[in-house]
Amino acid sequence: MLREFLHNTKNCGKLIAELNIPITEIMIRTRCVAFEVVRGFDVSELIEHNSTRHSVQQTLWCRGQRKSRNSNACMRWLVVTCSRLNTFALPVGIWLFRNGAGYYKSWKTQNTTNTPIKPAGPRVNLALNILFAIGCLVLASSLPYFSSPNVFTETNTRLQTSTDVIFNRLASRRTLTALDNVLWSKLTSKEARLIYFTYGPYVLANCPFCTLGDPNSYLYYALPTILAPHLVHIIVIALVTSSLFFGPESARWRSHATGAAMALALIELYFTATYDYRANTQSGSTKDIDFFYWRMRLLRSLGIAVIDAGLGCATWLYATNRMFQAPLSIDSRLDLAAKCLEVLNFQLLATGNVKNVAVRDKELAVKNMRYWAAQVNADSQLYEEREVVDRMREALTRLDREQQSISERAQVQADAVVSMIQRMP
Repeated sequence: MLREFLHNTKNCGKLIAELNIPITEIMIRTRCVAFEVVRGFDVSELIEHNSTRHSVQQTLWCRGQRKSRNSNACMRWLVVTCSRLNTFALPVGIWLFRNGAGYYKSWKTQNTTNTPIKPAGPRVNLALNILFAIGCLVLASSLPYFSSPNVFTETNTRLQTSTDVIFNRLASRRTLTALDNVLWSKLTSKEARLIYFTYGPYVLANCPFCTLGDPNSYLYYALPTILAPHLVHIIVIALVTSSLFFGPESARWRSHATGAAMALALIELYFTATYDYRANTQSGSTKDIDFFYWRMRLLRSLGIAVIDAGLGCATWLYATNRMFQAPLSIDSRLDLAAKCLEVLNFQLLATGNVKNVAVRDKELAVKNMRYWAAQVNADSQLYEEREVVDRMREALTRLDREQQSISERAQVQADAVVSMIQRMP
């Protein structure tokens, strides 16, 4: 038996050497046969799957490389964005520190003065409704349905895909528009596609003086398109914060809201002007591409909505006396005190006239005397009750204890001051 087994093994070794079969595949097939013999199940599918193991491993390796490129692109964009944000960190931090301290002081003053909360007026409610409607419209405009068409995301194509393949795929999905036909003739080079990712389809298709040799020419043509939404936003803020139409509650925040809107416009302009449009040169797939134009459009809409929401909240809080109430000036306090004294004088005059009428009329005078006699009897009976007497005694005892405690503490403080003065040379 042993000799026969060694002979068969030798013959198998010669056969394996002639066929040039990898040793790993032989081990896997031998293991599968052993499983089939011992456990009694078919492993032919496992053997067929193992024959394509190398191709599967290569596919997984390609996917891993693609994911690593995606993560590297995201990290590169995050680092660039953080480095740009550092430019605005110092002035924005100073502005927040100064205004935050003022807002906190005004809030503390409002809490100490106990200003009564009042409902917002009709003009303030109208301004808030306008801001809410504009915020909803801006957020709705950022949805993909209302955004500019992106032929690369619609067809899920790469940067290196030919123009004919891209637009043939697009034609199979929907009807081509006039803009698509113009882009078909424009997106023939990698430079044109990089400009398309940075400034959008309308700038690439409609610019009459732009050339691929001068990428800044596309920036000059895109400036009105970039600044137009911000100008409209500033005009809307100026209208909503007008004291003529919407009262002084909204007018107080005009400078703050206008400054925030202008800062948003300058930030977008800065990021667009300093963006490196060649960052997508090494992009392998659609996920690797940084669609800068569509990303900035989304961030712009979110920024405008945040500014409108902040303006609406500040206006509502100030109009209802919940926050940001400044202390009254001396003139305002004097006017308020004069009005209160005038109202009190009228009430005293009215009370005096009623009393004179009650005294001169005999019937009313008798009723008045009876009322006050009954009131005195009721008060005397109330003070004679056992429970009331006990509560009054407890209150007096507690008051005596508090007075004694205050006297003792005052004596201790006085002794400390006197002893300190005596120790002085």
